[in-house]
Amino acid sequence: MKNSILFLLLLLVNFQLVNAQTPNWVRQSQRNFNYPDSLYLVGFASNINSSDEQINDMLASLSDLAKKDLIESIYVSIQSSSTLQIEETKENISEYYKQSSESLSKADIAGLRIETHYDKKNNTGYAFAFALKSEVINFYKNIISLKLLTIANKISEAKLYLMTSNNQNALKTYAQTLAYFREIENAKFLLFALGKTGSEYHQTDKVNKLYLQVKEEINKIYENEQIILRAKKDEI
Repeated sequence: MKNSILFLLLLLVNFQLVNAQTPNWVRQSQRNFNYPDSLYLVGFASNINSSDEQINDMLASLSDLAKKDLIESIYVSIQSSSTLQIEETKENISEYYKQSSESLSKADIAGLRIETHYDKKNNTGYAFAFALKSEVINFYKNIISLKLLTIANKISEAKLYLMTSNNQNALKTYAQTLAYFREIENAKFLLFALGKTGSEYHQTDKVNKLYLQVKEEINKIYENEQIILRAKKDEI
C-alpha cells in the first residue's frame, strides 16, 4: 500500500514538473484562452525534429514561421473585411497588397514577442509569436503622425531650395517624401486590418493634401526645367 502511494506521488511530482516546464501556449486551448483574438495578434509554429537538426537552428526557423503566421492573420483580417473600399482596379489593389505584404514581412511588428520551447521527450519544437493589439495600434497611429511631420519639414526644406533657384536639391528633397508616404500607407494598411478605420487614426485628409502638394511642386519643377531648356535652344 505504501509503495502504491509512493508511486502515485512520484507520478504526480513528475507530471507537475513537466507541466511547469511546458509553456501553456503550446496547447491551442490555452492560447485561445490566454491570448484572445480580441486583444492579441498571434502566430504559432511547431515541428518534429526528424532530421537531427540543431535545436537552436530549428527554434530560429520556427520563430520566423510563427511571425509569418501572425502576419498572415493580418492579411486574413483585411481581406475578409466587408468595409474595404479602395477606388482602384483589381490589379492595383493586388499590387498594393503585395507591396504592403513585403514591407510588413521585413518589418518588426510593434511589441512583438516570440517565445520558443523544445520538448526533448517528443523531439518537437514550438514557437509562439504574439503582440498586444493596443500597442500595435498606438505605435502605427504615432508613425503616421511622425511621418506627416517629417514630410511637412521636407516640403519646407524644398521651398528654401526653390527660393535660391536650386531646383535639383528641391526636387531631390521632394522625392525623399515618397518613402515616407509609403510608410504611412503601410501603417494605414495595418490599422485597417485591426479595425481602426476612423480619420483620427489614418489622417487621410492631411495625407492627401500633402501628397498633392508634393506632386504639384514636382510637376512645377519639371515644367520650369523644360521652359529653361526650350529657351536655351531658342537662343542657339
